[in-house]
Amino acid sequence: MKSKWLWATYVALLGAVLVSGLIEEIPMPPEIQSCLKIFQNNTSVADTVEEGMFFSCLNGFLSRPKEGNPYECELSVYDWQYFYRLNKQSVKYVNGVPVPRSGFRIRKEYRQLSYHARRAFHKAVIELKRRGEYDLFACVHQGDVLPSGHRGPNFLGWHRVYLAMFEEALRRIDRTVSLPYWDYTIDYKMSDPTKSVVWTPAFLGNGHGVVNTGPFANWKTFLGPLERNIGVDGVLISKRNVEAILSKCRTKDVIFPSGQPRFQIEYHHNQLHNWVGGAMSELETAAFDPVFFLHHANVDYIWQRFRDRQRKRYCSVDPTKDYPITDDTYHAPNRRMDRFPTFKNIDGYASYWEKYWYRYEPPATCTVVPDCGSPWLECQGGVCLPKSAEEYHLPGTRADTDKSIAGPGSVSLETKDNNPGTGLITPIQNNFFINGVADMKLWVFVPIKVIYMKPADERFPIYPVYNGQPDLNQDFYNDPKFKTDRHLKDHSNCKRNPSGAGQIVLESNGINYVGRYIEYAITDSRLQIGSSMVYIGVKNPETEITEAIISAHDRCGRMCQPQCLDHGSETSRYQPCSGAIRISSASPKMYGNTLGEAIMDVWDWWGGHPKYFTNKSELVMVCNNGADRL
Repeated sequence: MKSKWLWATYVALLGAVLVSGLIEEIPMPPEIQSCLKIFQNNTSVADTVEEGMFFSCLNGFLSRPKEGNPYECELSVYDWQYFYRLNKQSVKYVNGVPVPRSGFRIRKEYRQLSYHARRAFHKAVIELKRRGEYDLFACVHQGDVLPSGHRGPNFLGWHRVYLAMFEEALRRIDRTVSLPYWDYTIDYKMSDPTKSVVWTPAFLGNGHGVVNTGPFANWKTFLGPLERNIGVDGVLISKRNVEAILSKCRTKDVIFPSGQPRFQIEYHHNQLHNWVGGAMSELETAAFDPVFFLHHANVDYIWQRFRDRQRKRYCSVDPTKDYPITDDTYHAPNRRMDRFPTFKNIDGYASYWEKYWYRYEPPATCTVVPDCGSPWLECQGGVCLPKSAEEYHLPGTRADTDKSIAGPGSVSLETKDNNPGTGLITPIQNNFFINGVADMKLWVFVPIKVIYMKPADERFPIYPVYNGQPDLNQDFYNDPKFKTDRHLKDHSNCKRNPSGAGQIVLESNGINYVGRYIEYAITDSRLQIGSSMVYIGVKNPETEITEAIISAHDRCGRMCQPQCLDHGSETSRYQPCSGAIRISSASPKMYGNTLGEAIMDVWDWWGGHPKYFTNKSELVMVCNNGADRL
């Protein structure tokens, strides 16, 4: 009950307003508040990871249709005619049923493709990009599609049609190609999924920063180079998540907003978008990264498994008629599909897709024969698990081979999985876009103090010694003066760095501008309480007041609580606030025009003895993990 109360208190604070001289706290946008209340009614922070709920609501707000959206492509009449021609030329009707002219196809797990099949897929995608058709498909995932193809029952059906049309476009280039799916539930089992072979030149290319390796190296989007930041936010979907979805019988129980988050297909899907980061983290730009289509093929596969289960005796539900009742007109069953008007929303639920268009080949198993049939997978305990990039030589063209080559220093899968890993992310590449323009001069940097309190169950094997004997039941860094009661849900594969180094991820997202900035603070998680300073980018308010949402969470998905400096109090105390702020250029400025200037503003460097100004941070993020101090 305490966690339910804390979540309700947090949601209530989103509407609170605190004016504190140099920073004006404003209410969280009502769209986010109402979305969080839906989650609040369906779950609690003891059962559902806060980060997932908050960013589902935040991304829903950020992707709302808006005039002059710089993230939206400008398509000509000729561009739209491409989709009309594609539908006309690729689909034939047999007894009133749409059937693909290129024939039936079988979708396989990405790493189970043969060398030639994977190469053919990559070449078809690259050719689609060269022709300009790939970017047209990516641009389709914008505009009215954002509300009509997300956050409701049409999310499943619209993306099914979208994938089918994309696959048809690929097969017009090479009729042997089928769209593969990426089964990240097996990557989830890795100690460090960012080291998966998927993020090597043989597959998708690098996962950190600008994509400059692999088949999609140096790709350009209409906003600049293709970027990724894997493992910073979100979490991979696990087999347990899929099993939870498959435990339900009715579609209304696995969609937003009627289903509980842990059963919602779209909720878990959002987590993967955030986990890949970069272009994938924004709905308007997500489809510009080819991983989008492999991700959604897997989401569609999960939904197909759900539909197959619906037909079983224990459910006895016809999936073609199980379109949930909704008050959202965008998701009305008989509404014409945005971008694909020859179909209605309910047509995405039709059975002809699985009968005449495609089927999924299940991922490899090795319970009978200890062979996964792929050099990129290894049988371990009857389960096929992915190998990591370190187990192969992957330089240049030798990367794209089906031969299993273990180089010097490679480790066995058992050794790798027993290694706890660093659990740390690398420096983050921001794109510095403000309203569609990438320019550092458009940004300023705000100092934010991060206060971190250690979770209750986090202990280090460093023991106090009394009378020459170590007390193995105690942690030297734990102090009995602190009482911690952890009651926040975290990612089930959350890992601690054995050194004690931790990270808090901070984000700024524009309210009255389009732009996102991500940074992280380094913390000492050995100590029960500590602090760090981070400098977060927001839009320069010189020409117009800036409104932004500042949020923070730890690597386990637990949200930090924002507090704003109250200049009205005699002791300049910090008071809980929403994290939505308004910044002006009025003096004294509370930001630096450059990162260096922001740092210099927090420290007094005169006299050769740096002095820290404690009141220079107008906003503090308290990451207490549900801890209460006596």
